[in-house]
Amino acid sequence: MRRPLACRRPTAREVDHLRKPRTSHLEGDDDALRLHDLDSGEDFVYTLVFPARADSASGKMSILAPLGTAVLGCRVGDTVEWEAPAGRKRLKVKKIVYQPEAEGNYHA
Repeated sequence: MRRPLACRRPTAREVDHLRKPRTSHLEGDDDALRLHDLDSGEDFVYTLVFPARADSASGKMSILAPLGTAVLGCRVGDTVEWEAPAGRKRLKVKKIVYQPEAEGNYHA
């Protein structure tokens, strides 16, 4: 089980964003991930975005949506569960497809 963010704060350290390596966990805006639905067997690719840019038709999921908040901090192999309108969903993080800062793409 993941620890709440408040529990992690004492171990936090400042990182120069220009030297930011690819991380093994999802951090936020514009991180793209591949999820596997453990019940249906389907795979989905989503990009985490801030709410104003969310667009489910193009695979852009708000970081404040229930699934968006559920996957923040997850690593490849983690399983998340959440209550969707159609019932409980179980998804496994298969791959972190893209992390902009690790590719040298910084937001202004």
